[in-house]
This record gives sequence, C-alpha cells and structure tokens, in this order.
Amino acid sequence: MTGNGREIADRMERRKVEILCIQETRWRGNKARELGGGFKLFYSGADDRGRNGVGIVLISDDKENIINVTRKNDRIIAVRLIIGEMIVNVISAYAPQVGGDEDEKDRFWQDLDRVWEGIPNEERIVVAGDLNGHVGMNNMAIEGVHGGHGHGIVNNEGERIIDFEVASDMAILNTFYDKNDYTTYSSGQQDTQLDYILYKRNNMNEVIRQAGEDIFGKTSGKGPPNDKETWWWNEEVAECIKEKKEAKKSYYRNRNDANRERLKLANKAAKKAVAIATAEAREDAYEELETMDGQKKIFRIAKARDRQTKDHTHIRHMKDENGRILYDDDDDVTRRWKGSALSPYIFDLIMDVLSEGIRRVTPWTMLFADDIVLVCKTKAELKRELSRWRRALEDRGFKISRTKTEYLQFNDNEDDEEMRMDDESIKRVAAFKY
Repeated sequence: MTGNGREIADRMERRKVEILCIQETRWRGNKARELGGGFKLFYSGADDRGRNGVGIVLISDDKENIINVTRKNDRIIAVRLIIGEMIVNVISAYAPQVGGDEDEKDRFWQDLDRVWEGIPNEERIVVAGDLNGHVGMNNMAIEGVHGGHGHGIVNNEGERIIDFEVASDMAILNTFYDKNDYTTYSSGQQDTQLDYILYKRNNMNEVIRQAGEDIFGKTSGKGPPNDKETWWWNEEVAECIKEKKEAKKSYYRNRNDANRERLKLANKAAKKAVAIATAEAREDAYEELETMDGQKKIFRIAKARDRQTKDHTHIRHMKDENGRILYDDDDDVTRRWKGSALSPYIFDLIMDVLSEGIRRVTPWTMLFADDIVLVCKTKAELKRELSRWRRALEDRGFKISRTKTEYLQFNDNEDDEEMRMDDESIKRVAAFKY
C-alpha cells in the first residue's frame, strides 16, 4: 500500500467504485487514512513481522454514514454503514496461503464465522477479498452457491470457501457471470482466481438487477481523474503512473523480455518521481514554517489529519434501548431523542452554538431548553430583537413557533399597538408560566 494510495483512489474514481476491499496493506496500527479525492481507507494493521494487513476504502458519501468499524485482526476487518435504506456490513478478508499452517487456516475461518454470526439477519453482508482458494469451473452439487462459472479445479482451500458459503447461506458472486478471463492473480506463467465477492443468497436479486445499473451505473473505465488532493501529487507523477499502467498492460498481453524490461523501468521511474515530488513538497513546507502564517497552517493541517485518522467524523444515526439502529424512521428517532436523559443538555449546547453572535448577556437574553426569553426596554427594540432571532434561527434550519410565542408588557406608557411576527399576531399575556 505504501505510495499507492493516490493511485488506488484514482482508479476507484475512474471505475466508479464506491467501496473497495484491499489486502496485504502491510501497514502497522489500526487507523483510518485519507487517500485523496474524497476516498478514505480504514485498515487493520499488519502482524509483528509486517505481513498481511487488510482494509476497506470508502467514497466520501459512504464514509460519513459509518455506524462502526470492527478490526478483528490482521486478516479481517468489517465496516458497518448505512446505504440508502439498508444497513450493509462490508468485510475485507485475507485467507492464509495454500502452503500455510493448517491451524492458522482454521483460526481464520473461525474468526470469519464469529464476525458473520454477530451480524443481525435483516442486515446485508458482503465479504470480499483474497480467500486463497480455487472453487473450480463448475460444481452442480452446490447450485445456488456456485454460479457455474469459474477457473481451474477446486482444491482443499476452495472447499473451505464453499463450506463457509453453504453454512452461511451465501453465494460466490464471481461465479454467476460469464467472463472471458477469470484471472485475479498472476505470478510467472501461472494465472489463478483467488479473489471472491460473497453475498447473501436471499439478497442476490438486489445485486444482479439493481446494483449493476441503478447504484454503480456504467463506465468504460476511461477518462482522466480529477480533484487531485494528495499534497505531493503533480503532473510528472501522473505521467509516470500512466506509463507504469500502460507497461503493465503490455506485459500482461505479451510477457516477452522487452515488455518485462519496460515494466521494470516504468516501476523505477514512478518510484523516483514520487520520491522527488514528496521531497520537494516537504522542502516547501519547511520553508513555510519560518513564517507565522506557516506555523498556523501546520497546526490546522495537524488537526485535520488527526481528525481524518478517526473512524467516525459524522454521527448520522442513533440506537434505541435495545441497541437497534434508528436511521430511516423519523417517528422512532424523535421518540428516542425525547426519551433521552441527555436531550435537554445536548439541546442547550446546540442552542449555545447557534445563538452565538446574536445572544446578549443575561438578563437581556435567557435560554431555557427550547424556550427563549428576550428582555427589551421598548416594544420597538423587542420587534428588532425578535426579527434578528427569527432570521438567525431559520437560516440554521430552526423555526420560531408563531402560535406559542407570547409577550409580557410592564410599561403602561407604551402604545397599544399589537406585536406581530410576519403576518401573525403575537398574544399578550399577564404572566409567564414555565
């Protein structure tokens, strides 16, 4: 993953991919990281020897709808998020290799089982990743799990994948589409299919009929990427990455010595261009630190980057007393909000922020939960204050109730002109009751 984050973001943008599961990140730690272009990576770090590591990349709209992130270990990570009117659980998995320890393989599938068992039945589940097994070209004995299209002959690791699918009532989506090439991994002269996308069988209809057109749309995979946000990215880097991609395509089409040498040189050129670009960007940043504006800027950048490493930057859901996620029923959310012991306190905090700049000192302005008290010396002054508050709150999405607003007058020398808000009359009372 090191140095490839921006390249992944560009490819996702061109292909209109909103969620990407990646393996072998080899990054230590359990954090989140912005890749640029609005894409964010959530990763579960490598082991003590710097191996493995898994992650999930989300587009900007999806990363703001996250409910929680579960980092099981260096081979399994799950993100639970709201998409439309559904709760979707995306699991990125990296199974041990064919020649690996059998106990390690058993632990992997047991851990994946535990993650799957902790997901409510009504929620959607997607498992995607390098499962290091061959499920074969066709297996009619597991119709409904294997779609009849695949690569090679099933092996022991492939049997483990199929067993998991049968036990969890899921299907291998890759095998339900007839393609010219099923290869997902190439090494030397060997081409294999090791990467799979698994989905609940009873929700297959959504994937085949709706996801392909309504959600993902159609793309040729062409077109230049836009919105370069990576701080060191420049045109020279972009050209080197482009040449690297073209060289890789040529090598996969014809693996001769000339194409192999071209790919080798392109990889070196891309690494050199990235190293030079990052060094120049750092040098500019060091020079800027000599100024007061530069020091302020570095503090802003540090705060922003710290915020970007957090899993949650927005909270757009709440839970009921049983832990069920509330997100699509306004009545349920309202009842839960009103029933919370923290609701008045939270509302006070919100009102403090919203009224900043228009609120005067006590006793001229007083806030009691969702009630506002304005004290003025004259009726004309009260009209101006009420108008200021009405505009300020309505600009922020709130609304002053015309029917519940009342006023109390102590100065009998004031005229009897009625108080109005817009075209509605405000009721005069002899006393306030709270």
